[in-house]
Amino acid sequence: MAMAEGTMLAERATPYLNYIEGWLHQLPSAALTEIITSAGGPERVAIVSVDLIVGFCHHGALSSPRVAA
Repeated sequence: MAMAEGTMLAERATPYLNYIEGWLHQLPSAALTEIITSAGGPERVAIVSVDLIVGFCHHGALSSPRVAA
């Protein structure tokens, strides 16, 4: 990729990255105790953690040895 192409990519991506940053900043924050209380107790709360790096690099339709390297 030529340097000019990389610069163009960065310039084209700027509006979207600004949108994502604004969206992240407007998300509400809450203490875990508040979430548990509002849900009606710890038995009604689940925490889900997804390893996207392993998911994209080692498993699934988009995985490949090249991507995993």
